[in-house]
Amino acid sequence: MPFPAALQAPARAVHPPLAERSPAAAAEPVYDPTMGDFPPILTTKRLLLRPYERTDRDGMLQAFSDPEVTRFMSAPADKPDLRVLFERVFSVYETRRFLIWAVAPRDNPGAYLGHAELKTTEHCQPGEQEIVYLLHPAARGKGYAKETVRAVTGHAASLPGVTAIIGTVDADNAASIHVMEQCGYARARSITDELGEVLVLRHAAPQGGLP
Repeated sequence: MPFPAALQAPARAVHPPLAERSPAAAAEPVYDPTMGDFPPILTTKRLLLRPYERTDRDGMLQAFSDPEVTRFMSAPADKPDLRVLFERVFSVYETRRFLIWAVAPRDNPGAYLGHAELKTTEHCQPGEQEIVYLLHPAARGKGYAKETVRAVTGHAASLPGVTAIIGTVDADNAASIHVMEQCGYARARSITDELGEVLVLRHAAPQGGLP
């Protein structure tokens, strides 16, 4: 998965967790303050996508610094920077710049399984939103990634004006590519940066959201 790249623009074309949106994307309206709970709580058969809590800090730091994630990072993992990123979650909540969820088991909502986002990025064409996600090491291999992607994709498809959802994945990240394709995403285009090829996978949003 992409790297939660500290406080500067990522070196990779993969859009990292908690990176700020591009200047063009940042000029777009933030989420309507009248929309209710922010972020809205999403549920699947086994998962709860909920707002971050202060008690999620250790779980997030473990997830974001895990070697299976850092393999696809745009810069070395740095614990102090990751702590800054944790604080950024709550800053985003205050300004409603984009959607961020902590992923938890439905039967234990206080536990931490992973991270998910939905936002407009520099990779998005008009009407598109980008999904970003990663899981804690202990949560992998259980099908949670697919449930997370489907939940966020379904929510995105229900939003006014959203015509498609995209994800950017390192071309060598076979596991994430497989998850996205299993969730209905198709390879739409590719980007080449100084570190190699990045795939843009796209899921069209049917009118009225996903079934």
